[in-house]
Amino acid sequence: MTPLMGVAFAPAAQRWLSETTRARVLNVFDRACNLVNLDGQVLSVVTSERGLTPFAVAVAAGQAAPFRVVTEASPVTVQPTRLGLGPLEIDCSQARLWPSAPDWAAIRRRFADTALIDDMAALAFGRGPAGSLLELFDPAVPPDSAAPSGPDALGGPLSLSLRERARVGAADLTAGLQSRNLALATAGARRLAGAGGGLTPAGDDFVLGALLAAWAGLYGPGVEALAGAIAEEAAARTTTLSGAYVRAAARGECSAYWHALFEAWLQPAAAGRRLALETLLAVGHTSGADALAGYMAARLVPRQFNFRPTHIV
Repeated sequence: MTPLMGVAFAPAAQRWLSETTRARVLNVFDRACNLVNLDGQVLSVVTSERGLTPFAVAVAAGQAAPFRVVTEASPVTVQPTRLGLGPLEIDCSQARLWPSAPDWAAIRRRFADTALIDDMAALAFGRGPAGSLLELFDPAVPPDSAAPSGPDALGGPLSLSLRERARVGAADLTAGLQSRNLALATAGARRLAGAGGGLTPAGDDFVLGALLAAWAGLYGPGVEALAGAIAEEAAARTTTLSGAYVRAAARGECSAYWHALFEAWLQPAAAGRRLALETLLAVGHTSGADALAGYMAARLVPRQFNFRPTHIV
């Protein structure tokens, strides 16, 4: 067995280790491995330089790609402070607990100044990857720049079908949160869920960002109470991993990249904001940018979209 030392874990990861009896490998990459238990709950094991997610254990790895020895057929054994993953033995007994929920009270006070979203958008536009949902709002990207047909190629423009699906879904989700109309918000989440393909489709990332915006008070006080029902609507229609991220956002939990962004914006001076924003925008192919679009939608959808949301009977 090859030993690895767990250095930090999120509360959801600690609960997963304590409550799980059986699990399997969901998917595996060089520096991350995702597991799922019999209840459909996900645990991510990541190298420490990747940054924690809301359901992750970070390990100190002496090599760049420690999970290459793991496959989806590798056996998994689980104990409260120890995890067996194929030939890897991960000791979490000394891991520190990382608070996956940021200081929402401070964030709400800070983002009571809605002009901060305009500042964020100004920094983000033109810096996100091509084909992200930020293009829905960027005044420099005309709607007719979308690809006319076919699947969305990584690094290429949005297809017309995804652009229109995302526009309508974003309008419904945003209007539902603004008006506290759960039926309308969940209709938007249904339309967005699974849109775009990949392990975390673009539409799901947008929903994640919108739920974090609800926690940040961008839709008014108490709207985060709707987040759980909205997340379940999306999670039921997408991948297991993406659903785990959306459900975490509904609980007010987010990845370290988001923590860094919020911490930068909590400071009175603008120093550090661009770096934190660019770091988030670099997450995944377009995941960080898609989620940021969802976060800013409370401010940007009413400005950019010129039609009424779908009527819900």
